[in-house]
Amino acid sequence: MRPVDLATPLLIVCSIGCNARARSRVVLDDARATDATFAADSDERGDSETSAALAPLRSPSGLYEELSLSTHASAVLSVPIGSTRPRPILVVAHGNYDRPEWECSVWRSLLRNRAWILCLRGRVRTDVPFDDRPRYSYPSEPALAAEIADGIAALEARHGPYVDRGTIAYAGFSLGAIYGPGVLRRLPRSTELAVMVEGSASQWNRDAIASFRQRGGRRLLFACGQRGCVVGARELLPRLRGAGIDARVVYAAGAGHSYSGPVAIAIRDALDWLLEGDARFAVGWSG
Repeated sequence: MRPVDLATPLLIVCSIGCNARARSRVVLDDARATDATFAADSDERGDSETSAALAPLRSPSGLYEELSLSTHASAVLSVPIGSTRPRPILVVAHGNYDRPEWECSVWRSLLRNRAWILCLRGRVRTDVPFDDRPRYSYPSEPALAAEIADGIAALEARHGPYVDRGTIAYAGFSLGAIYGPGVLRRLPRSTELAVMVEGSASQWNRDAIASFRQRGGRRLLFACGQRGCVVGARELLPRLRGAGIDARVVYAAGAGHSYSGPVAIAIRDALDWLLEGDARFAVGWSG
C-alpha cells in the first residue's frame, strides 16, 4: 500500500457495487507512527491543572489497539495519545462488505487525538472471494447496538479514567448510517453529535427524530458523494431543524459511494461546526 501524508484524509475503498478498478486502495499509512509523532497533538499543550490529574496516555501498540469484546469480535480502537484528561468516544460503524480498520484510519486522520475512536467489526461475511477476505457486516440494528455497548464497556474497563463517561458521538457509513437512527435509540448512552455518510435520510422518520432529540441529540451532519444521498438529506433538513436539531449537508459531487477522499475532506471542513460547543473535543487540547 502506498503511504500518504497523515494530514491528508484519503482512503479509496470498495463497497458493494464497486468495480474491479475501484478495488485499488490508497490508505493512511500511520501504522509506523509512534507516540512521539503525535506529541504536538496531545494534551501536553493543554491545561496544567488537568495535566496534573492524569499522566500522558501511552499505548504499547501505538496509535491503534485491538480491543477484545466480551461477546463480539474484537474492535479497532484509535487511541488519543498523550491525553491527560478523559476523552469522549466516537463510535464508528462501517458499511456492508467493509472492514473497521479502513474507516478507523480515515476518522483518525480527521480527529487525531481529540477522542477515542471505537470502530466496530461486526460479523464476518462468508460470501466473499478469497482475495477480498475478510469483509464484515452488521446483521441488524439491535445486533449493532449490542456490539457498541459491549465495545464501550470494554474501552472503559481497559482505559478507565481516560474515558469520558458523558454523551458519545456516532459516525456511520452506508449500512452503518442506515442503521444509525435505530441504533442510537438503543444505546446505553445518549448521542449529541452524529455523522451519517452516504445513507439514512429515509430512516429519519418522525419517531427517530423525536428520539434523537429527546436523548440529547444536538447536531447532525449528512455527508454525501452521490446525488441521491444529497437530495434526500436536504429534503430532511426542515424537519430536523423544526425539531430543534441543528443539521447540515455536505456534498462532494462526483465522489460516489465513499467516505474517503473528497467526502472525507468535506467532513473535515464541517468539523468545527459539528464539534462547536463541546469542549471535550476542543482543538487546544489535542491539536
